[in-house]
Amino acid sequence: MAKEHSLEYAAWQQAIESQKQAEKQYKKDVKQALSKLKEEQRLYKARVDGAKNAIENAHNTWNKTIATIGELSLYNDRVEAKNSKIQFVAGEDIQIEINASGTVYTTTSTKGGKGVSLGGAVVGGVVAGPLGAVVGGSKNTVTTTNEVHDDRVIYITIRSVTNAFTVQIPANLESSARTFADAVYTTNKNYRNNLEQYQKDVQSLTARLERETADHAQVDLADKAHKDVVANTLAVDAAKRETERCHNLVPVQELEEAKKTKRRNIVIAIAAVVIVVIVLVALYMIGSSQTTASALYDYADIYVRNGAYLI
Repeated sequence: MAKEHSLEYAAWQQAIESQKQAEKQYKKDVKQALSKLKEEQRLYKARVDGAKNAIENAHNTWNKTIATIGELSLYNDRVEAKNSKIQFVAGEDIQIEINASGTVYTTTSTKGGKGVSLGGAVVGGVVAGPLGAVVGGSKNTVTTTNEVHDDRVIYITIRSVTNAFTVQIPANLESSARTFADAVYTTNKNYRNNLEQYQKDVQSLTARLERETADHAQVDLADKAHKDVVANTLAVDAAKRETERCHNLVPVQELEEAKKTKRRNIVIAIAAVVIVVIVLVALYMIGSSQTTASALYDYADIYVRNGAYLI
């Protein structure tokens, strides 16, 4: 029959349980406060990153290629060739010339030779017999080939007040060259308005970034709340003091007996685990059934649980 503990011992055990609950609640509160802080930090970063991305997109849109042909590329603020460029200037016109050079001509080649005509062979055979069939059946063969040559090239010349260059492209791109020229005219004409709008957009987006960067009030509040929760150990400290107070009221002899019982139960639990492991290894070596091994596992689990309860 298990020995009954004193009221002081029971109060001490209750204080220990209350301390565990206080510590558990403290950890839960800290975890929740930290989770809230991380969420506010994530939202803050998302807003700032969104503002940064908007600025980057505005720059990319301004700097993207509008049109290309051959080695020519058109941008919002310039037109570039391979080794030169013309920068647009508000109020200055751009001149573009498209010229063609070369001709389209056809050459004809003729080849002659001998072949055999079936109709001629029949007529010749009737007139002169077998020999006439060979002679009368022969004829001259003429092959005529026409080849078209296109030596034309297109030259695009672009001029500004300060620079000019000429680029050569294939003749079959003449229509595309004229479309490209129209795009250059239009882009240069709208350069001032497009530039002002681009600068206005960047200025507005930069102001937005500054606002988002400065607006970290929610992060600050969550950070303060987290620090306050971490620092607030009043409940845990009070529970620890109560545990200590109750512990001091338990008779020394009863505490010693409790320690001995705890050590004994630990030894029993360890021994039970060792025995079960040895038995399982032995069963495995002799090829025992999995069912028997599982049953022993269950037995060991029950034994250890009982030992832990006694501890």
